[in-house]
Amino acid sequence: MRLRLSKGESAVLDNLTAKCAESDLASFASLLKSYRELVRNLDGYNFSIYDYDNDVSCRETIECVMELCEEGLRQKIEVVLQPLDDQFFCHTTEVKRLNGSKWSVRLPRNPGEALKEDIDSENM
Repeated sequence: MRLRLSKGESAVLDNLTAKCAESDLASFASLLKSYRELVRNLDGYNFSIYDYDNDVSCRETIECVMELCEEGLRQKIEVVLQPLDDQFFCHTTEVKRLNGSKWSVRLPRNPGEALKEDIDSENM
């Protein structure tokens, strides 16, 4: 499902994204695209735990943006995010991690070899 926004709404989201993101290059559309790609690639995710944390940070930034935007815009985003979040929770499992967010404490149920090695070495 695509997020349909007016130019004004897109500008608002990009301004909020700039407040929340660690990178000045991020737009809300790029965050949403990154999250879609992460969800699509959870099964057999074959990068390190550091790559995973970086990839899942897009969802954390989306959460920050949603907390700052007005209710009507938040509802539009939630309609698009809900199926992705459902898939994310279906393909991940909660683990004990220090300083983890709601998103980073969940790791793929079926990790690839690189991530599995990191999980085993950190006793997660």
